[in-house]
Amino acid sequence: MDAVVDQRRAEPAAFERSATLLEIVRDHRLEVLVESLAARLRDEPLGDPMVLEPVAVPSRGSERWLSQRLAERGGRAGLHDGIADGICAGLEFPFPGGLVEHVVEATIGTGAAHSAWRPQRLTWPVLEVLDDLAADRGPSRDSRLAPLGEHLTDGGEPALARRLPLARRIADTFDRYALLRPRMVAAWEAGHDVGPGADLGHAWAGGSPAPRERLDPRWAWQPWLWRHLCERLGTASAASRLEHAITALRAGEVDPAGLPPRVSVFGVTALPPAHLRLLSALGEVVDTTVYLLVASPALWPAAPPTNIDDAMPGELAVAEPDHPLLSSLGGVGLGMGWACASIPSEVRDATRAAGDVDDRGTLLERVQRDLAADRRPDETPSCARDTTVQIHGCYGPARQVEVLREVLTGLLADHPGGENVRALEPRDVLVMTPDLDTYAPLIAAVFDDTSDDTVAGAPPLPARIADRRLDAANEVAVVLLGLLDLPDARVSASAVLDLLAAAAIRRRFDLEDRDLDALDAWVRATGIRWGIDAEYRASHGWVQDAAHTWEAGLDRLRLGVAMPDVADRVVGEAVPYDDLEGDDVERFGRVSRALQTVFAHTRGLREPRSVAQWRDALLDALDAVASVGRDDAWQREQVREVLEGLVDDSRPDPTRRDGSGAEPPPSPVLLTLTEIRGELAARLGRHPAAAAYATGAITVCEPAPLRAVPHRVVCLLGVDDEVFPRASSPLGFDLVASAPQPADRDARREDRQLLLDAIMAAREHLVVTYTSHDPRTNEPSPPCAPVAELLETVACTTGLPARDAGQLVVHHPLHPFDPAYFREGPDDEAGAVPGLRSFDPQRLAAARAYTEGRRPAGAFLSGGLAGDEPGDEPVTVDLVVLDRFLRNPLRQVLRDRLGLAIALREGVMDDRDPFELAGLERWSALEEQLERWRGGADLERWREAALRRGAVPAGTPGGYVLDDVGGDLRALLRGLSAEDVTDPADWAAEPVEVDLALDVDGVAHRLVGTIDERVGERLVTVQASRLDARASLRAWPRLLAAGVTAGVCEAVVVGRSSQGRGQASSVRLTLPDEAPASYARDRLVELLRLLRRGQGEPLPVMPKTGAAYVDRLGREGEAAALKAARTAWDGSRDDGERTDDAVALALGDDVPLDALIDQAWITAARTIWDPLLDRGGKP
Repeated sequence: MDAVVDQRRAEPAAFERSATLLEIVRDHRLEVLVESLAARLRDEPLGDPMVLEPVAVPSRGSERWLSQRLAERGGRAGLHDGIADGICAGLEFPFPGGLVEHVVEATIGTGAAHSAWRPQRLTWPVLEVLDDLAADRGPSRDSRLAPLGEHLTDGGEPALARRLPLARRIADTFDRYALLRPRMVAAWEAGHDVGPGADLGHAWAGGSPAPRERLDPRWAWQPWLWRHLCERLGTASAASRLEHAITALRAGEVDPAGLPPRVSVFGVTALPPAHLRLLSALGEVVDTTVYLLVASPALWPAAPPTNIDDAMPGELAVAEPDHPLLSSLGGVGLGMGWACASIPSEVRDATRAAGDVDDRGTLLERVQRDLAADRRPDETPSCARDTTVQIHGCYGPARQVEVLREVLTGLLADHPGGENVRALEPRDVLVMTPDLDTYAPLIAAVFDDTSDDTVAGAPPLPARIADRRLDAANEVAVVLLGLLDLPDARVSASAVLDLLAAAAIRRRFDLEDRDLDALDAWVRATGIRWGIDAEYRASHGWVQDAAHTWEAGLDRLRLGVAMPDVADRVVGEAVPYDDLEGDDVERFGRVSRALQTVFAHTRGLREPRSVAQWRDALLDALDAVASVGRDDAWQREQVREVLEGLVDDSRPDPTRRDGSGAEPPPSPVLLTLTEIRGELAARLGRHPAAAAYATGAITVCEPAPLRAVPHRVVCLLGVDDEVFPRASSPLGFDLVASAPQPADRDARREDRQLLLDAIMAAREHLVVTYTSHDPRTNEPSPPCAPVAELLETVACTTGLPARDAGQLVVHHPLHPFDPAYFREGPDDEAGAVPGLRSFDPQRLAAARAYTEGRRPAGAFLSGGLAGDEPGDEPVTVDLVVLDRFLRNPLRQVLRDRLGLAIALREGVMDDRDPFELAGLERWSALEEQLERWRGGADLERWREAALRRGAVPAGTPGGYVLDDVGGDLRALLRGLSAEDVTDPADWAAEPVEVDLALDVDGVAHRLVGTIDERVGERLVTVQASRLDARASLRAWPRLLAAGVTAGVCEAVVVGRSSQGRGQASSVRLTLPDEAPASYARDRLVELLRLLRRGQGEPLPVMPKTGAAYVDRLGREGEAAALKAARTAWDGSRDDGERTDDAVALALGDDVPLDALIDQAWITAARTIWDPLLDRGGKP
């Protein structure tokens, strides 16, 4: 056979076609095969122009490319800037499997009986057998089915949810047998329980099987089940029909008039051996040609296999290429070469070979020529390095997409076009990724939808994602799977909120972002965790209690709408929610209607149904909860087609109709929720939403749809070791995997072949990206084995030792604004790295800012806030504002003065029932009890309300928690008793009204407020939290104000002790005996001066940090003070004051304390804490 050669030096091969053999035309370039096909269509037209000529293609992407190429070759060249104006007509493009089915049907006239053996349909009769087996009835009692029976039980109980997944796997495996081991299943049909070795012998034709052909007794259920299905379906199996068709064709028993006058199979890299045998037989009757894409003729055996019917797998003659990459990646091609050489056929190369090694051209061209000619790269002259083969190592998927955009932008800029050379355009770029689900949203975020340059920043680069799965691109499919997931998610708070966020549901109920935000807040406030109601919880084996269910939470909200706010009111089993105002009522109405509709259709999903009942129930549910616009009506139709297809597949043989001609009914087997969800998820995952090929934008898809289709630039994105190549995990009962043959295909070999196809399909550039470092830990990750082998090949081609192949990887920084992207060329002393380029001006600005270093933070506010300038009227300051400022200077300014929301760290929604109270929840419960005690309320009534409002665990655990909190309350009351406060009435009936005129640096201030903690000549305060620096800070300005106003000289704060639960302690602050009022007034002026300063610039003197610094400074010196302050700032478990929301908003995350402490900070801290610590305060 002729070798495949460099296309630039190739000439069309002249040959005479045999009329009685299958013709195989092979080449490593798809364009050459197109020329051969186009010449055949042009020079040998069919007699009847109305007959559609079949040209089988491997994918719809290949069909689009082929039809465009044929149209170009059929039109008048030269029009419209050289773009051909022809059309492609008179052809049909089935898949190879569909073409084979058509030929079999036309040959032996079985009608539609073959459809009963398709995996989708075969699943259902297998399921019925498994259903009988699970119920121990019918013929399933055969002892050979014992292994299946064991799989369908769990702890002695029927595991019904396992039936349909197992049936689907068995159906898929039997379909593989029909394609790859037809003689084995033919032997089964003849009553011989033989193993896969029989496919190479003659036991299928009769007689006793040889020892090597006998089936392991563990798998005796498979031939039994195969024969049972043949009897049950009443139709010949696919393998049997195929063998009969081959026999009829070879025997000359088929009228050619019933067959297509000419058959072509184009652009495939492999076909099942059984299909090849049929095409070979078909070639003896009609003109049949396979245009085969072969990376190299070296993948074919030098001579046809001998004694193939008697050979064992290890004895088969398989080619052994010299090129290491061809040997490693070309396993599928090797199998195809073996299969083709095993059948009667006439094999021709589409081009003649060039004799000598051509060392001209680019690195990519050299790699491709070496592969095609099977030349080892280390045995030929080295080639110069260039950018035609690029391998990029990145920090995770997001950086891979960012890097890819910059690389492609650079390639487009480097290829502006010229005389007789068209500029590189986005439509010339193909991006393939083995993990489209991960990379599709990243592509959408980084690339553009259009080519309009409307956004400042990087140049526009449009990209379109082709063949996205239906469950990823269809809103209605997302809702369907979400509904099916709800029951097993126990209708949890987070699952329901996620479902309601689906666009189709939001459109159905007119839900806005604010509605969902409000619902999120209500769910947290009312304690909703999981379950629709008490009955639903009981169905999950839980106590029949409505606490923490959606019903309990919604009842609280409904009562809140209908009833006025009365503390601790219990109505029936619920406590009204008292925070619904204004628009919240209408908003609650919308979300309540959505929730009730979803729950109404969720309740019954746990009940088993037949497949037809599932279809009806799910379509009704979708009509009720989802809505799409007119332009998106196709989405619901697609989902309906999937559901209808599931029902149709469950029907028995459609050719068997009753006397009225009605279709047979669907399968009556009752399916569990787990089974139907798994089946629909699998079908939606296999079903493409819509094809988007040849749109003018960059095409992004999985590798299979456009494998081997040539593009000027081919990119492989995300070929990480974890996902590529896919692991081959055959089923334990798969007999094909137990005795493999060269033409068998598995996921790992298929992925390796995909990489080889991609290498050969790239015309100007091949770009590969992978994760070379973990973005969180910086841990290096090696490239996957196929990419490592590609690197070694490129290294040897360029003259590098294979061990230095890692030098060819362009390693990218963690951030896209790294200065390395913007340095001068590699010869410059700036240290530029080849391959690092960026075209984004915004990132350039960021890089410049980065290289200039961190500048000192400017003032938070360049001047005072509006209204801060002194006027004729005194500046009025409420005592509460001063209190807030001292406890958190940044929070007070951000929230009270600027009105900024500072809840930056919202907790994750917790779907688990609470069994104890977290720190903040415990504080809240104790604080409420203190308020009720001071107000003279009934604490037992509060306890009952707390159990009903979802604030504490339900049932007995909630009682224990409240008893524990009650112990803290009793400890606090004992602490108050020690301060002569035994009853709320002990606090003075007349509070201290503060209205002080103070002069702060010549500016009149008026301090106002009310102090109601007075007990005699003291202030006594009780708090639910533990005593720390903030307790002293809260009492200090109140004591100062009360000292000036009412002569109070002492303040006591009673709080929880840090020594453990059920204990209390106290802090006692005093004013000096000498001139206490004057002292207090001076301290108030200092604090007001500090407040005024903190309203114009950041003053991050947080309580614990400031107190620790000043306390240690006076006792141990500067070094100890800084150490203590850092401990308080950083914390031990991410609980330091640097994590405060206000600090993060005003200063940024993780700002180090050393960057904040200066003389001004020290002065402010000492202004607050020197007098406070001197008068009894505690840090």
